[in-house]
Amino acid sequence: MKPTEHRPRTSRTFVFCLRIIRLATAIMAISVACGVRAEAGLIGPVFDSFSDTDLYLVGTAGDSWSNAEAAAQAIGGTLVTIHSAAENQFISDTFFQDFTGMGGPDLTNAIALWLGLYDPTGIISDDGPGGTGSQHATDFVWADGENSAYRNWNSGGGEPNDANGGEYYGSMWGPGNGAAGNGNIPTGIWNDLPNTYPDTRYTTGFFGVAEVAPTVPEPASLVLLGAGLGFSVLFRVIRRPRPQA
Repeated sequence: MKPTEHRPRTSRTFVFCLRIIRLATAIMAISVACGVRAEAGLIGPVFDSFSDTDLYLVGTAGDSWSNAEAAAQAIGGTLVTIHSAAENQFISDTFFQDFTGMGGPDLTNAIALWLGLYDPTGIISDDGPGGTGSQHATDFVWADGENSAYRNWNSGGGEPNDANGGEYYGSMWGPGNGAAGNGNIPTGIWNDLPNTYPDTRYTTGFFGVAEVAPTVPEPASLVLLGAGLGFSVLFRVIRRPRPQA
């Protein structure tokens, strides 16, 4: 009979270190897969399947379009571009809600939300009176540079009408617009407004909806993930029982 072959016992410290590395790698992988963004906006992300982007509620109540756009850029995006009536309805249904349970605002009676639509030509030099088919209406573009032709202006009210001058920024009417004296305009319809609207009726709804490309694994994360998997394989090889003679 051949003597039993004994293999050296794996160091407990080494095994413990390997388990820590495997745990840290698993946590990193889950974070990458889920696109975790700490404090990356007020509310979100909400995945928008119409444009394959993550949506966030950004800014503060009564904020200007410029501030909301800056907040969107701070998290790597812009104010939202809308491509269809279905996407418009999705955004309206998603963000005109009560978020107080999540530490956010109650927007169930909000006046409006900022969109990524604006008139850069008018900002530089007045492009004339507004209205359907006007140069003012034609000059509106999206903040992210997309060429979506979808529009949902309140055409019955002649929007975008530049009624008060300087109305070069796109917004979506919310459930509270009627209470603000704007008539019975359906939620989700668009209006053009100045960057900062000088009317106290509008201090409860001017957050913005931002869109951000979904998070993808960074090279460093992939390296860490590969290293963790490699250590995991090595650990299994070390612990594999050797055949008995």
